[in-house]
Amino acid sequence: MNKRSLSPSTRTALIATILFVACTAAAYLRVTPLARHVLWAEDGRNFVSDANVQGFWASLFTPIGGYQQMLPRLLASLATTVAGPTYLAQTVTLLACLTVGAVSALLFILSRGVLQSPVLRILLAAIPPLIPTAPEESLGTLNNLHSYLLLLSPWLFIFVPKKWWSSIGAAALSALILLSETQAILFMPLLLLGVRRPKKWPMIAGALLGAAIEVATYLGTPRVQYNFGPTHITPWDVVVGYLAVPLAASWTFHLHFIAEVITHVTLLPLIVLAVVMLGLAVVAAIWANSKQRWMIVATTLGSGIIWSAAILVSPAPGFEFAQHTFQDVSGFGVWRYSSVSSGFILAALVLIADTLLQRSLRAPRIIAVAVAVVVALPLVVNWWTPPSQRSQGTPLAVQVAAAKQQCGTGKTTDPQLVEAPPGWTLNLTCAYLSR
Repeated sequence: MNKRSLSPSTRTALIATILFVACTAAAYLRVTPLARHVLWAEDGRNFVSDANVQGFWASLFTPIGGYQQMLPRLLASLATTVAGPTYLAQTVTLLACLTVGAVSALLFILSRGVLQSPVLRILLAAIPPLIPTAPEESLGTLNNLHSYLLLLSPWLFIFVPKKWWSSIGAAALSALILLSETQAILFMPLLLLGVRRPKKWPMIAGALLGAAIEVATYLGTPRVQYNFGPTHITPWDVVVGYLAVPLAASWTFHLHFIAEVITHVTLLPLIVLAVVMLGLAVVAAIWANSKQRWMIVATTLGSGIIWSAAILVSPAPGFEFAQHTFQDVSGFGVWRYSSVSSGFILAALVLIADTLLQRSLRAPRIIAVAVAVVVALPLVVNWWTPPSQRSQGTPLAVQVAAAKQQCGTGKTTDPQLVEAPPGWTLNLTCAYLSR
């Protein structure tokens, strides 16, 4: 009797579903219980407040800092629709974690045409929820979902659909990414791979539409420049910061340990690490096929470019990395800027491992296994992190009763509630609070 085996597409769908559930759970569990009940920064002040006060359509294309943020606005509207005020913060956290799980599942699916090893595809999918620094600002927040969309974008843009339904889905996702993360424009040249195939055209059209709206928004809504005091960022600040934060933080959340290394040994170990990784990337790119080569280049360069843009576009005294004493490394705290760059570093290493694993020689295969272990180890050992700044905020649910009492006084202004970090607030209408 012949046993019927699962088809490749069915097997892929099954594993992707398991990864979606597992990575959503991992993202949710890495957010501390108290933090899940607290809204964070723009999540409350902009997304939830605007969805609740202005309504869905009025808030959908409202820019923040000169950019579109469509996905957070969609999720904020969904959260205020399905959840009452008591469970609003938890719902926002859950929706953000579900999105991270979806990104992980999509990475597994989209990497099928690039990575040969199923195990390395699973390792790639594990990166988004397990980036060492992610719990500090990225996981469980709407405002930083753009970082995960950015990690997904090169894998989506290089994808060539085989069926029209997947073409339309990929086109919609391409537009959504560009309407939520301007920096995804950096990876749009990857859309040219497979451009001769008609099923790739809707993806290109969706990405171009999203990019056009994003650029028009930026030109029509100048970005607010915050004054952080006298700041002089040099190229060396960018380089030192990259070595000390996103590169080092790819393997540890504890920057005080990195500060100790830099203090007693200088930057040399991190420089050696960067040179070794770059050398492996060059060798892998030479041996790789066309898609792998493009992705190695995209992830390696993307990590540095995205970090540089974050530091140079929003300069602040805290980014003068080369001018600080080495002991200050542990207090840099640029988590949301470093997490996405760390994610690209880890993804580049997965690509390198997969390329080396396909060689027939023993030495490259041994190196490939070692690289894979180097990626997997920090994802496991950094599961637990200290409570984030969000954990120090006031849970939204405990403020609801007082806000309802304010509504009963007949005041015409919407009640104002507090969130994290200190000084940030959000508004909820009395009609919503009465639910």
